[in-house]
Amino acid sequence: MTDRCDSARLGGQELTQGEENGLWYQSGGIVAAGSQPLAQQMRNAMGRDIRGRELWDLAAGTAHRAFGLTALEAGLLPDGMLAAAHEQWASFDLSDTA
Repeated sequence: MTDRCDSARLGGQELTQGEENGLWYQSGGIVAAGSQPLAQQMRNAMGRDIRGRELWDLAAGTAHRAFGLTALEAGLLPDGMLAAAHEQWASFDLSDTA
């Protein structure tokens, strides 16, 4: 997932948009941001069978966390927040993003 950007500038840098995928690139061809809304990015992830906790981690955290590449530091969150959020997202359905 990427941060969404609706202009050709981000963080003081000029960006160019790729024709093939709508991503915004900074100099050197490095992806800086996307142009799709969160709901579309979630539909794309769900179309790849990413659901429940993994979908939550991807949308609200980082891809590294969603795919288990780094440990989640649950101690940094308020008590019960992580469990409650995962419970809500576990029941999330593709039709909810329509």
